[in-house]
Amino acid sequence: MPLLNNDSLKIRHSLFDAVSLAQTVAPLYSLKIDNACLLHRGFNDSYRISTPEANYLLRLYRCDWRNKEEILAEIHLLHYLKQQGLPVSESLMQQKGDFVFTIEAPEGTRYGALFTWAQGNIPLQLNPEQLQTLGTLLARIHLISDKFSLPLTRPIWNEQALIFRPFQILTQHFPQQQSSFDALSSKFFEKAKALEELPRPHPDYGLIHGDFLRVNFFENGSSQFTLFDFDFSGYAYRIFDLATFKWSLQATEKDPEGDFHIFLESYQNLITLSTPSLHCLGLFIAIRQLWVWSLNVEYGDDFRRLNDHQFRHYHQTLLELLENT
Repeated sequence: MPLLNNDSLKIRHSLFDAVSLAQTVAPLYSLKIDNACLLHRGFNDSYRISTPEANYLLRLYRCDWRNKEEILAEIHLLHYLKQQGLPVSESLMQQKGDFVFTIEAPEGTRYGALFTWAQGNIPLQLNPEQLQTLGTLLARIHLISDKFSLPLTRPIWNEQALIFRPFQILTQHFPQQQSSFDALSSKFFEKAKALEELPRPHPDYGLIHGDFLRVNFFENGSSQFTLFDFDFSGYAYRIFDLATFKWSLQATEKDPEGDFHIFLESYQNLITLSTPSLHCLGLFIAIRQLWVWSLNVEYGDDFRRLNDHQFRHYHQTLLELLENT
């Protein structure tokens, strides 16, 4: 059997053993490890770390995903939100005062951080009280982040990042579908003209959560939530967060329109978004799905192997979302 030279082989995304990773990181926080397991592998790798006192969430960022400044900005934002009384999972400080650690992985430098564990579970069905609570929480995130005085090194989710670049990624990985993307991008850019009418001052524009889905908040059984995973937080139109939440309701709830109305009414008790922003709600649902598709293609191998039937499904979904804007 020939032995191949692997000097030219590239590793895209290494996966560390949970227990050995936890034991390596534990001295930084003076923790005694009982157990550890991998929870999720995606844009970041998430591990549950168990100690005699508590559980923690260890997040290991991909080497090509976030730089140290962006991660620290996310951590500083979480600490500020926590100080203002918001129920968010926050990062733990190491014994030497740092929040971020570094691991030299086979593919390059990877950063990591340890977060408090969110109590509860993902809510399977949201009742009116929970919808009202979530609407209020999102509004408070937007209002309180406007008062954060320090500039944060976070992504800017503008038209370039959410539309132009996704189409570049998709056409690069699916060159045989060039004509389909040309037609789809033409429709997108025509619809995107409405973005020119959106006001940029607060409260319509500012820091957002970026991924306000039910998988990113736990409920403890009495309509009390803990919010986490602000990895997509950045500067954008706030309607993006509302569009993300509405899309998640459409996938899981029996009455998504009625449920979203309850959520929106609660949100607007604190923040009144402009009429142009609200009119772009459907457009941002379509934009988000385009953006997520491109991210999954860029960072996930499964989406690079779509067959013709699967491709047509994603393409048709985007067309239908655009028609509903």
